[in-house]
Amino acid sequence: MPLGISFYSFAAISYLIDAARGDCEVEKNFIDCALFLNFFATVTQGPICRAGALLPQFKKEHRFDAARTVRALRLMALGLFKLVAVSDVLGLLVDEVFPNYRSYGGPMLVLAAVFYTFQLYFNFSGYSEVARAVGLLLGLELPENFKTPFFATNFSGFWSRWHISFSSWLQDYLFMPLAWADVSGLTGGKISRLPAEFCVFTVFFVSGFWHGNTLPFVVWGLLQASYRLGEELLHRRLGKPKKKAPARVLWAKRAGVFVLWCVSMVFFRVGSSPAAAPLTVGDAFAYLGRCFMGWGPARFASELYAAASDGFYANAIMVAAYYGFVALVLALAFCLDTRRAFAFKNKPSEICLANEKHRWAVYYALVIALLAGYIMQSGGFGSSGFGMYAGF
Repeated sequence: MPLGISFYSFAAISYLIDAARGDCEVEKNFIDCALFLNFFATVTQGPICRAGALLPQFKKEHRFDAARTVRALRLMALGLFKLVAVSDVLGLLVDEVFPNYRSYGGPMLVLAAVFYTFQLYFNFSGYSEVARAVGLLLGLELPENFKTPFFATNFSGFWSRWHISFSSWLQDYLFMPLAWADVSGLTGGKISRLPAEFCVFTVFFVSGFWHGNTLPFVVWGLLQASYRLGEELLHRRLGKPKKKAPARVLWAKRAGVFVLWCVSMVFFRVGSSPAAAPLTVGDAFAYLGRCFMGWGPARFASELYAAASDGFYANAIMVAAYYGFVALVLALAFCLDTRRAFAFKNKPSEICLANEKHRWAVYYALVIALLAGYIMQSGGFGSSGFGMYAGF
């Protein structure tokens, strides 16, 4: 399929619908319309922009602004840190364990599933921040796409923080039309509106197909629909949770959401497996089943070493450096996410960085970790794969 076809299609569909509804002006300039649909910073991975927000910005005069550029560079450093130092480095272990999952015990499989969950999050959120930074350099304000989703206490909150531009697109152009559609003609007047449960299920089922038209992605979409509907049914049965619950209850809910999300991510990773090492939905179920086997500390320690040494590093020093580096970058990344979620109330990432007490130490840490991550994911020191342009 052509690169970026899904994001191009979503932008085009939203523009046509908004123009037909009168929510945005009809664009008469072909160049501006083409630029909106094919803006290089967002066309491959988003965020999905709306015509009413982006097209008017194209027509404004843009001049260099030092403060805006500094804001963009902060965001660029954070986004590249997430992409290169966190996501790419985590992917080394994930790509080794998933195709060979039958060789590993439960602890290693659980670790790989958690690593993949973080890999996807930091890859996607990092790319979105780089895209926003590019927009800022050009004088454009692009929408935020992630707002610390792993601190959500339910799946409703999770999906309002995860891939926000996609979630809001589904809500505006699929859920709302379904929820407000008059279906009395189809049902002989027995039903005038579709049940909300059906609309929610359809939205998440379609989201699975959007990510891929194979069975693992279908199961992933069904899981998201089940999580969301199960949550709604629990609220109806037990009542909506209190807004001010004890901290231990909130953290238990966050842990529950995270565990269920990690389970679904196994199907997502299986669906994303390369053609050279294809996996099926049966492999996803087998992977989850094996997570309960082989829980021995000695085996786990040997598998930790073997996964890195057999997969991507040849010497023991680099293996130890890998796990130490992963621990450090994850600690830094989640420290920044925690600060953003609680201290700064989910303000934009670059604003949170600018208001950190020791912000210059954070800037240097991001850049150093970025360079170290580039070395780590290029094979480490002494590797023939490491060089000026390795990995690019």
